[in-house]
Parts: sequence; C-alpha cells; structure tokens
Amino acid sequence: MSQRSDIAYVQICNSHRPKIAGGGCCSDRGAKQLLTEFKAYIKERNLEKRIEIVESGCIRNCAQGVSLRVISDMTLYGQVKIQDIEEIVQEHLLNGRIVERLKVKPISILDQF
Repeated sequence: MSQRSDIAYVQICNSHRPKIAGGGCCSDRGAKQLLTEFKAYIKERNLEKRIEIVESGCIRNCAQGVSLRVISDMTLYGQVKIQDIEEIVQEHLLNGRIVERLKVKPISILDQF
C-alpha cells in the first residue's frame, strides 16, 4: 500500500520494553493516551483527509519518548506531551515549520543501555 503525498503521516511509538531493558519506553510514558488525544484532535477539526496518525512499534528513541515521527520529512520529536499536539499540527503538519523545541536527533540503540 503506497502513501498519498497530500497526507501527512505521523507515527507515534507505543512500544513497550521490559523494565530490565533499561532506558524506559514510550508506552510507560503515556503513548496510548497521546495517540488517543492526537486522533481526537484531528477528528474534531475535520483534518482526517490531511493528517493520518498511526500507532507504531519502537522508533528506537526510547530514552527520549514518547517519540513521534513525521514520515514525509522523517522529523523525529521526543518527549511529546498532549499539550504539544496543537503546536505540532498547526506549525509542522499544516504549515511545514518544524517545532524545534521538540525535535530530537535519533539516538543509537547502543546509547540506550
């Protein structure tokens, strides 16, 4: 299945790692609630034809979770909270301006242990 170029695709990590793995995980930091609230925000504003939010497995950015990736430009956001949803949608997804305060560099999986 190919992705349409006129839709902003967003992955939200909801991966769960055992505590013994170290570094925490997005699931433990509220990823499910963020996913639910993000989808509700999109629906309430009738943006479903412009923005698609999908739950993903591990984005390999556990130490900076909850992690979110904008697929079109591969921007990675870290420590995303519910109160960041509006800014991400309005600035990045609708206007193409990266939210610099949330942007993170991918970290090596080896750096997480």
